[in-house]
Amino acid sequence: MRCLSGVEAPSLPLKLPANRCLPSSLARSTPASAPRTLLLGGRTVAEVAIPELVRVNAKRQVEAFCEQRVPAELRDQVRLEFALRGNAITIIERRPPWRPDFGPEWSSQKIAQLRYDGAPRTWSLYWRDSNDRWHPYSGLKPSRNIGPLLSEIDADPTGIFWG
Repeated sequence: MRCLSGVEAPSLPLKLPANRCLPSSLARSTPASAPRTLLLGGRTVAEVAIPELVRVNAKRQVEAFCEQRVPAELRDQVRLEFALRGNAITIIERRPPWRPDFGPEWSSQKIAQLRYDGAPRTWSLYWRDSNDRWHPYSGLKPSRNIGPLLSEIDADPTGIFWG
């Protein structure tokens, strides 16, 4: 079995098993930015690739946000990073191990996710629950510019992102 990460389903919609993986014979590797159409839970879900200019601009803005959020002198204690995958940018807080016996790996906590919707060409903000599931953030409408979404994460009026 091969999971959906970097894998495109055949051209016809396909009902996936509960574990959301495809048999290797039905999957073929594709770039993570390639659009996909799948049938999940009886409905078609289309993931639209982010246009290159939009991707570059969003990446630049999120990099700047991460840089300004944590002062340089504190980056040995906390870092703010992001992961870009498919049509989503996930902002991640990283911290060093607090006990030496936990090893050298920094821990990661997902803070927020920005998702691009190609039809209206807008970004939407999502928050993560304690079960690692993402939910639409209701305090802000989708925006063509990623800036207002980053400002909302920074201000965090509900305490849902930073606690």
